[in-house]
Amino acid sequence: RIASLCAATRIRHAHREGSESACGKGGGSSNALSPQKEAGTYYLDGSVVFDSVYFLSPVGWLRIFADGGVIVRVSWVRRGIPGDASSPLLRQALKELGEYFSGERRQFDVPVRALGTEFSEKVWHRLAAIPYGETLSYSALATDVGCPGGARAVGSACGRNPVPIIIPCHRVLPRSGQLGGFAWGQNAKRVLLQLENQTW
Repeated sequence: RIASLCAATRIRHAHREGSESACGKGGGSSNALSPQKEAGTYYLDGSVVFDSVYFLSPVGWLRIFADGGVIVRVSWVRRGIPGDASSPLLRQALKELGEYFSGERRQFDVPVRALGTEFSEKVWHRLAAIPYGETLSYSALATDVGCPGGARAVGSACGRNPVPIIIPCHRVLPRSGQLGGFAWGQNAKRVLLQLENQTW
């Protein structure tokens, strides 16, 4: 694992085996969390148990997953279960998310680990450097990561971002200036951009 410091958040990453072109074609990311039989217990790659906590935000219920000393996923869920965070890390994540949604925080300090293909991780690192209140087009982002003309590949990598908000994929827009897609839906993307003083 390589620890790296980005302008907006810390990302620990580990490259997976498999071939991939410069623009992200090839082996995909396998970072999805899948539920097992025991309610409330989640695994990554079938082996690691994660702590989690729910957070009610202006875009709906979020579930934050932690593995040891890092946040590994932020997921939108239809319904959450209020409860106390089980670790200092999750308490820190809740505090920072609360500050973000109240307009008191512009960047996150909580450490995250984003696992994916080499191309996806390159995109996520660039996402983490987009300042609060600013946006970038998919095509410009593609150029920044060495994939000119690869806006679609960049969009796919944004859609696989395991820690939205903390790694701000909502700050990437089509070159047309339209809102564009978002894994949690356009309304959630609009709310996040409006929170950051963008007009939609």
